[in-house]
Amino acid sequence: LIVANASAPRRPTLCTTALCETSSPTGVFASTLVPPRRPDELHSMISLRSGNAWSVFGTRALGLVFVLFFLPLASCLVHNDRGISRPTLSTNAAAPAAKLSLPRASKVQTDDSTLRLKGGVAVAHPPRSRLQKIKDALFPVEVSEMPKFFSMSLMMFMIIYIYTTVRDTKDTLVISTCGAESITFLKVYGVLPAATLFMVYYSRISNIFSKSALFYVTAVPFLVFYGLFAWVLYPNRSRIHFPLPKGLDERWQYAMLLLCNWSFSLFYIVSELWGSVGVSVLFWQLANDIIPVSQAKRFYPLFGQLANIAPICAGQTVAFFAKRGSDTDEAFALALQYTTVLILAGGASLLALYHCIGVLDATDAAAKAKAAAAEEARAPRKKKPK
Repeated sequence: LIVANASAPRRPTLCTTALCETSSPTGVFASTLVPPRRPDELHSMISLRSGNAWSVFGTRALGLVFVLFFLPLASCLVHNDRGISRPTLSTNAAAPAAKLSLPRASKVQTDDSTLRLKGGVAVAHPPRSRLQKIKDALFPVEVSEMPKFFSMSLMMFMIIYIYTTVRDTKDTLVISTCGAESITFLKVYGVLPAATLFMVYYSRISNIFSKSALFYVTAVPFLVFYGLFAWVLYPNRSRIHFPLPKGLDERWQYAMLLLCNWSFSLFYIVSELWGSVGVSVLFWQLANDIIPVSQAKRFYPLFGQLANIAPICAGQTVAFFAKRGSDTDEAFALALQYTTVLILAGGASLLALYHCIGVLDATDAAAKAKAAAAEEARAPRKKKPK
């Protein structure tokens, strides 16, 4: 670095004071006095420095795109050359049948999945084109799996959309009324006990209701509270909130503000619980129940990528309603009701998607059971020894 710095031309730096650090010919930084620059010279220096910064940023961005996209793609394309080749159908006329005779084994590894053998014979697949390999690398979902995949993706999208919308609302309510200092107190003495109580409540109702009913019993109370807050609690906040006592110690001021504005504190706690319950309990518990391991390896990374679109849509929704209204409380109440309509619509879509996913899972289970029964009926029965 020292040799390169000594041989390279000196980069212009912007110095706003008389004392500035510049690089000496030997590459060692030294403090020297720099005369003040003219305005036109400073402008040219800033332009040159920003141009160098953008060039460095562009180079790093291209390198990141190459590492994240082209290297996995190239690895996928050359997979067959370095791994086990895919068995192909025989087109020779002398071949007795379009089957590939393989040695008896329990499994054969292919580049897509594990092919299980019965009787030492496996049906071969035709070779895949380069375009199909690119599609498998970027979107490894088969056509028959798309209803389940997109239903689960939309389900996760709705959960994160609701959470992002209520997260922006809860921060606005608590910070504007109680101050930013009260959030730490509310997280420790409000969210943590509420999460513990919800864990006890969920463990109790899980022993009473079935899996399908447990989802509805867990999700519906959150949606009911959001509707109740938008149309009942917030419009009557001046009647249900208590006045702040006078002459309080500063140490108790934030706690009393949270207690006096108890509906805002309750909205904050419920919204924090939805972020944990919706994603961890409702979604991933269902995903682990109905998605096998062979599909989970391909589905789970795509769930996270598609779910990242939800915060963008939720942020644009909140910004749209915020720009339409003014700074008055009535305008905020109207924007809150508009966003709550979208939250309830997302919740209804979430419940409908859960029902559709249950129907799809039952259909797949019935098809698999029928196929297993047909295969067992075709299998030759062993004669009992006399």
